Amino acid sequence: MAEESIYRAFGRAVATRRRKLDLTQADLAARTRMSRASVANIESGRQNVSLHHVYSLAEALEFTKVSDLLPASSKPPTQEEFDVI
Repeated sequence: MAEESIYRAFGRAVATRRRKLDLTQADLAARTRMSRASVANIESGRQNVSLHHVYSLAEALEFTKVSDLLPASSKPPTQEEFDVI
């Protein structure tokens, strides 16, 4: 998955879950201690997301696992990618 599409997919997942929980962007921003503008930028895929924000968003959106918020990979990892991990 291309880097740009990862952020768009992540943003869609955040927005979808936020709406399901009947939260505004301001509500989510307050729960995560982010600005409403940051939440809006994340949801639109315009903002890269730090790892600590991924965890904060997952908790605020009431996911039991952080991975539930992450987009699925479109291809299996290569051996080189495993070696880096």
